[in-house]
Amino acid sequence: MNSLKKYIYPVILTGLFVFLAACGSSEDSDSSISSSFDASTEESTPEPDPTPEPDPTPELEPLPELEPAFIRTNVFLDCYSEENFCGFDLRLGSPPEDDNQVRIIIREVQQTTNDEEPLDGCEWATEKKGDVIATFNDLWDVGRGFEITVLPIEGPLAKRTCTFTFGAAGAENYRSLENFSYTFIITQPTDEDLVLTAEYPWGPSEEAVTLQNVLGIEADGWYGSGTREAHLAALEAKGLDSSNVPLPPPTGRIAFVAPVPGQEGWLETDIYTMNADGSDIVQLTDNNSKDQYPVWSPDGSHIAFVSNRTGVSELFVMDADGNNVQQLTDVTQHSEGVQGPPSWSPDGSQIVFSAWAWLEGDCHTYFLSGASYIAPADSLSSIFLIGSDGTNERLIRDRVLGCNEDALDEASCVAAGFSWFVVHEYDSWCNGDTFSYLSVQPAWHPDGESIAYLNFAPSYHDFGFDSIPRCFVMLMDLQGNDLELLLNPATNCWGYPGWSSTGILGYGPFVNYSYDRMDYYLITEGDTQVIERSSNSVSRGLAWSPDGNSVAYGNADSIIVIDFIDGTEEDIFITGVQGFQPNWSPY
Repeated sequence: MNSLKKYIYPVILTGLFVFLAACGSSEDSDSSISSSFDASTEESTPEPDPTPEPDPTPELEPLPELEPAFIRTNVFLDCYSEENFCGFDLRLGSPPEDDNQVRIIIREVQQTTNDEEPLDGCEWATEKKGDVIATFNDLWDVGRGFEITVLPIEGPLAKRTCTFTFGAAGAENYRSLENFSYTFIITQPTDEDLVLTAEYPWGPSEEAVTLQNVLGIEADGWYGSGTREAHLAALEAKGLDSSNVPLPPPTGRIAFVAPVPGQEGWLETDIYTMNADGSDIVQLTDNNSKDQYPVWSPDGSHIAFVSNRTGVSELFVMDADGNNVQQLTDVTQHSEGVQGPPSWSPDGSQIVFSAWAWLEGDCHTYFLSGASYIAPADSLSSIFLIGSDGTNERLIRDRVLGCNEDALDEASCVAAGFSWFVVHEYDSWCNGDTFSYLSVQPAWHPDGESIAYLNFAPSYHDFGFDSIPRCFVMLMDLQGNDLELLLNPATNCWGYPGWSSTGILGYGPFVNYSYDRMDYYLITEGDTQVIERSSNSVSRGLAWSPDGNSVAYGNADSIIVIDFIDGTEEDIFITGVQGFQPNWSPY
C-alpha cells in the first residue's frame, strides 16, 4: 500500500502537470482563432462610422499669385428684348490691399445706329454712365454678375448697339487698371408689314437699313431709286398702301457750297457736287478762302464761281471735276469785287456778273458817299459781261451821274440836278432817276436776248422819292436798257433771280417775318405765283432742275432741299446734305 502510494503520487503529479500544460496551449489557440474570425468579420461587414458633424463654412482661399485684374466670364453680347438679358460675370484677380471697397463703375455709354456718330447714353438700356454694377471687399474672389436691363424699342429698326466702358474705383491696386469695354447688341423681332408701311426720307437713315434687310437688297442705309423700286414691289405684293413711299428727286448733279470743317461761321467755304438725291458727294475746291456761287455751264462741262482767294472776290471757271481753274476777272485795282452769282449765256460763250464797281475817272461810275451795310464806301454795283475765256469784259448796266473822281456830296448832287437821299443816317446816295441805285444778281434768259436783274431804288410816291430803298426785278436787253418791270417785291430784297429751262423766273427764297415762313416767287408771262413754305431758308436763290419741275435751295438748317413746284409742301425732298447756294446741272 505504501509502495502504491509511493508510485501513485508521482504519477498524479506528472499527469496534473501535463494537463495544465495542455490547458495553457488550448487557450492560446482559442485566442488566435478568435482574433482571425473577428478580423474576417470586420472586413466583410464593417460597422458604420458615426454620422459626422457638419463642417463650418470654409474660408475662401486667397490667390496671392494673381495680379490685380478683372476676370470676366460668361459674356453675352447679344441682347433680345423677349429674353431681357445680356451681360457678363466678373470677379477680381487679387484682393484689395486696403479695407476699401472695390467698385466697378460704368465710365461711358455710347449708342451707335447704322453708320452715324455715337450718341451719348443708350435708349434701350436702363443702366447709364456713373452706375455701380458690382462691389467687392473681403469677398473679393466671389463672382458678381452684371446684367443690362433691356427696354422695349418702338419702330421698325431691328438692331442697335451700345458700347459700355467699365472701370474700377476704390482700392489702390485697382485704380491703375485700364478700363475695358463691351459692345452689346439688341435685336428685336421685325414686323415686316410695319417696316414696309413706315414713312422713310430719301437719302441716308438708320431706318433704311432695316427696310433694305426686309427687302433683301444691299443694305447700304440709303433710300434711293433701287430701294424705292423694291419697296413699291413689296407693298404691291402684300396688298399694302404705297402712299408712304417718298417721291424720287429729279436726276442730274447739284453743285453747292459748304463750310470748311472745323471753321466757325462761314468765313471759309468750298464747292462740292452731288447727285440730286444727295449721294456721291465730291469736293471740287480746297483752299483757305471763300469759294462760293457755283454755276454750271449750259453743256455741263464747266462751273463758274466766285472766290476771294486773291484777296478780293473774283470770277473763276473750272472743269466740272474741279480741275483747270482759271481766273477770268481782275478787279483788284478798280473794284471791291464780284458780288453774287454769275450767269452763263445760253450758248456758253459769255458770262454776266455784278460787281461793286469803283472805276476812278470813268463817266460810268456810280457815286456813293459813306460806307453801307449793303455796299462798300464810295462804290455801287454795276453789271458786266465777259467772255467765258476771260476776254472782252465790258460794263452794260450803269447810270452816268458825272465824271467826278470823288463821290458827289449833297451840294454838288443837288447842283447837278439830281436827288440826294439818306438811309438809316449812315447810308446816302445821289440818285438820278427811279432805277439807278444798285444793279445786282443778273440772270440770263433762256432765249439769250435779255437779262433779268435786281435793282435797288428809293420808293416813289405822290410827293416824290422817299428815303426807303425798294428792290425791283427788272428785265433789260444786252445793252443794259430796261425792257420791263417783272416784279416789285417791296422790302423782300436780295433774292437771286433764276430762269428755268421753260422760261419761268424764280425769285427768292427769303424769310417772311410777318408770317414766320419762307416765300419765293414764280414769275411767268402775265402771272406771278407766291409759294409759301413753313420752313425758313438761309438760301437766297433757287436752283432749277433740268426739266423745270423742281427747285432746290438751302433751308433754315443749312440742309439742301428739293421742292416739287406742282405739289404740296409735303412733297419737299430732304437730301440730308448740309450746304447752300445750290445750282443744278443742265443734264
